[in-house]
Amino acid sequence: MPNLADTYNKYKNQGIQIIAISMFYDPPNQVLNFIKKNNIPFPVVIDADNKIAQHFENIRLTPTSILINQKGQIIDQIVGEIDFNKLENILSKNI
Repeated sequence: MPNLADTYNKYKNQGIQIIAISMFYDPPNQVLNFIKKNNIPFPVVIDADNKIAQHFENIRLTPTSILINQKGQIIDQIVGEIDFNKLENILSKNI
């Protein structure tokens, strides 16, 4: 997540928000330890009842990144590891 934290820090003053969502099967204490150990600068939500994953077409694979514009429209979805060049390109076109 270091590159994601860098991306967040680069774009946070331009209206970009990053929210990490931990899946229902991730033990909360491990999630909290990960946040502290990696100094995650953005919010992390634990999807304990799996409703967030179900809302976004039942996400089953992590990581899955969903990019949503200011109008609430999904502009892209990245399944698996993030290609940060692609992410930068998408963000720069949608700011």
